Amino acid sequence: MPTVAMLSLLTFLAVPPAPASSGGSDETSSNPPAQPVKPGLHRSKFTPEQVALTQVPAGLTFLAGKYATTFYGFIEADSIHDSTRSFVDLAGMNPIARPGTLGGDNGRTMFGIRNSRFGFHIQAPELAGIDPTGWLEMDFLGNQPGSPPKQNGFAEAPFWNNPTFRVRHFLLKMNNDIVTLAFGQTWELVGWQAQFQPNTVDIQGVPGELYSRTPQIRASHEFHLGGTTIEVAAAALRPPQMDAVMPDFQGGLKLSIDGWKGVQTVGATGTMIAPAAIGLSGGLRKYVLPTSTGSASVNGWVGAADVMIPVIPSSTRKAWTLTVLGEVVDGSGDADLYTGLNGGMVVGSPLGYPGGAAAYAKVADIDPGLAGWSNATGSLITQDWASLMVSAQLYLPPEGRLWLAGAYSNTLSDNTGELGSAASSFWHETWWDANLFYDVTPAVRLGLEYAQFTQTYGDGVVAPDHRVQMSAFFIF
Repeated sequence: MPTVAMLSLLTFLAVPPAPASSGGSDETSSNPPAQPVKPGLHRSKFTPEQVALTQVPAGLTFLAGKYATTFYGFIEADSIHDSTRSFVDLAGMNPIARPGTLGGDNGRTMFGIRNSRFGFHIQAPELAGIDPTGWLEMDFLGNQPGSPPKQNGFAEAPFWNNPTFRVRHFLLKMNNDIVTLAFGQTWELVGWQAQFQPNTVDIQGVPGELYSRTPQIRASHEFHLGGTTIEVAAAALRPPQMDAVMPDFQGGLKLSIDGWKGVQTVGATGTMIAPAAIGLSGGLRKYVLPTSTGSASVNGWVGAADVMIPVIPSSTRKAWTLTVLGEVVDGSGDADLYTGLNGGMVVGSPLGYPGGAAAYAKVADIDPGLAGWSNATGSLITQDWASLMVSAQLYLPPEGRLWLAGAYSNTLSDNTGELGSAASSFWHETWWDANLFYDVTPAVRLGLEYAQFTQTYGDGVVAPDHRVQMSAFFIF
């Protein structure tokens, strides 16, 4: 055996693999098993809570380079049928084709593996009371030419068979007894993502769900008060419009009741034991757009309240446990915090701009769905969105390996008509789904889902989509 290969094998065997777990890693991780680490390393004081910034994923721990590294992820195989031609595998909140059109009256069937993912959690030695860790996670849902397929002259095969690799989380974290500092790309703070996300077979983010990652600098601290934990956090994040100069500012307060726990699955694969929790969070942002004489600015904002309640609690995974989650959001200029949401809004152009809309489109340096010029007043405004989501998970025999999950969301805007045409912009969407999951083994999970998407356009036309999805997961 070549020398390099032999050294790699010896390094791999230096730390034995972690025991298999009943869950895997999705938006957050399973409870970390007891895993040996390189001598001289100090493992952070990870809590049993599903906090993306502080938890080691379940997986295989080995020595890579200088430090102990945990490798984790899952292979996902999706089979999907939609009643319209509106979506690819990730539906999000993209517009549904209107009835009476080719896309609205005909369906499509898709097979894919694009949501498969893997990641590494890297633990470095503690020095002077500072405990540094790194987190890298990637999947295959990235932007690529011809996305979605059959548009812009691109073929379907490259989209489905050769998906584009992309970054989900690249994060450096430094922790001590006073503060936890995080630098890099991870979940946005508003909504305390990903702790309160629902359990679905459908690829997240689903309609009405705060689901967003971006580069940021974050500071947080946990206060342990008897049987409760209070976490306070603040962050400066990549602004949704870089030419507005001001970064996003977000903050949050979360209370966890450590002795009141239940079984919770986040996304499709992140099963864990988690405490009851309530989180409050919010953010402020700014947009600046050019005018014929200079510029105009407008502020955006968002506020969210989240709750996780173990209605039938348990400190272990077992049958006949019930967990309920809820999220309420209100905001303006915050569409990018959802997946694929802009409601069909256009930026438009200010009154009297030289050359009109065509000339203004070349300098209107902002993504659609955030802010634009009002059709009614001519002023610069942000688009309003409010959402409500509730979900539940009921675990059944044997030992909680079979379970039911369902979710409902309602999302609406009261000013979409000012920023788009009635026939091409929707102001209201409802969504619900019902899921059946079964863990065949600790590594193999099967899921079946029915979901209904319904959007209401500005002219009153209602556009529905019905989705059936079956997915298989190999969790490692």
